[in-house]
Amino acid sequence: MKIFRWQLLLFSCLFACQPPTNKTKHAGKEPYAGPPAALLVSCDGIGRVKLSDSYADLQKKFPKEVLAFHDNNVSGQFLSIKERSPEQLNVYFKEQKPPFVHIKRIETAADNAPYLSADSLHVGMTLRELVNKNGHMPVTFRNVYAVKNPGLILSFNNGDLQKAQACLSLRMDVSEIATVYVRELNQFKKKDTLQSSDDMLNRITTILGAFVVQKNN
Repeated sequence: MKIFRWQLLLFSCLFACQPPTNKTKHAGKEPYAGPPAALLVSCDGIGRVKLSDSYADLQKKFPKEVLAFHDNNVSGQFLSIKERSPEQLNVYFKEQKPPFVHIKRIETAADNAPYLSADSLHVGMTLRELVNKNGHMPVTFRNVYAVKNPGLILSFNNGDLQKAQACLSLRMDVSEIATVYVRELNQFKKKDTLQSSDDMLNRITTILGAFVVQKNN
């Protein structure tokens, strides 16, 4: 009986001292692989729409009922894809009339667009979240009330997101305004550019309103 107990104790010790199996070693979540291709914002384009596409290419990628041309007094004629949905994209061509061969820029249109950059930037993230993503470096952008290019981010000031500016244009937008006196707001609107540290931005909540991918030449 004593021998049996001794053997049982030895077996238990040997079992407990075994190194962890590969399954134990690698347990846990898989590393983040980035957004799916259908939602990725990159220098090549947004989702399935690429800067290298022509209108003929887009006709092959999407059913005709989700493609609609519109006139815009400022930007000229543009193509909407999946209009009135979170996935809506607006496409601007270099050509003013058919055939439309070269895309000039692509931009998101919905305030709940699902698209993501490789850095996990997304429409709707707040200015504070953007600064955190930028390694707590300031973000400089055009005043959200400017007449020309309102909210356009001008610089990440050598922060972690500086590389994103090479091919992406990001636009900030106003989502909420706390108690602000009219005179204060009017003075704020006169500023051409803003720093993320501006005191008024503690009372005026700004969010990332749109992605724009464009060709630099």
